[in-house]
This record gives sequence, C-alpha cells and structure tokens, in this order.
Amino acid sequence: MSTLESLKETVKRELPVWLESDPAFRKAILALTNHRYSPRAETSDWFHQTLEEMRRERERQDALWRKNDERLERERLEADRKWEEQNRKWDANQAELAALRLEQSSKWEEQNRKWEEQNRKWEEQNRKWDANQAELKALHQESLALGKRIDRSIGALGARWGLR
Repeated sequence: MSTLESLKETVKRELPVWLESDPAFRKAILALTNHRYSPRAETSDWFHQTLEEMRRERERQDALWRKNDERLERERLEADRKWEEQNRKWDANQAELAALRLEQSSKWEEQNRKWEEQNRKWEEQNRKWDANQAELKALHQESLALGKRIDRSIGALGARWGLR
C-alpha cells in the first residue's frame, strides 16, 4: 500500500476521534468546509419554513375540500329538493289523471246507458213497426179478399140478371 493510501486510511479512522476531542481542530475543519455546506441554523430554518409552507398548503387544501364538500352538499340538497318537487308534481298529476279517468269512465257508463235505452226504444219501435206492418198486410189481404168477393158477387148478380 502506498504512503498516500496509508495516510488516507489513518485520517478516515482518526478524524472522528480528533473532531470529538479537539474543539479547535473541529472549528478549523468546519471553517474549511463551510462554503460547501449550509450552516445548521440556515438548514433548520429552511426545514421549518418548508414544513410551515406544507402546513399552510395542507390547510389551504383542507379549506378547499371543505368548500367543495359544502358545495356538493348544497347541490345534493338542491337535487333532493327538486326530486321531491318532481315527485310531488308527479303524484298530483297521477291523482288528477286518476280523477279524469274516473270521470271519463262515469261519462262512458252514462253514455252506454243512454245508448242501451236508445237501442231498447228502437227495438220497441221496430216491434211496433213490424206489428203495424203485419196488421197492414192483413188488412190489405182482407181488402183484396173483400174486393174479390165483391167482384164475384157482382159477377154472380150480373150473370143472374143477364148482364153478361
């Protein structure tokens, strides 16, 4: 092993002991490396500042979530109200429709009764008409028979009195 390598190994092994035991040595090493690393106070401040920013951002996000939740709840309540209103209108419409159906059914039943009454009257009228027609035919037949009988009687008189 070379002298340089041997020296490096010795420094690595002894440096922690020297830093702990010799405050002046530690101060000299920190002064040598100070430009490469941020001081502890600065790093601590930066760390606490970052944590504070993260906390504020989390609070801001929480506030946004609360606002969003409140907005969604208002929208849900509004939607529920609208559904209830629509259901109420639907129920009222269905009740009105049922009443109209009942009224229409009643009117149809009344109209059917009138038609049945009208049909009954027509049937009665047709029976009377048929009876009248039968009577007229019978009278006509009687008239024809009477006419024939009168013709025969007149013919017989004429034959008897020599009119022929």
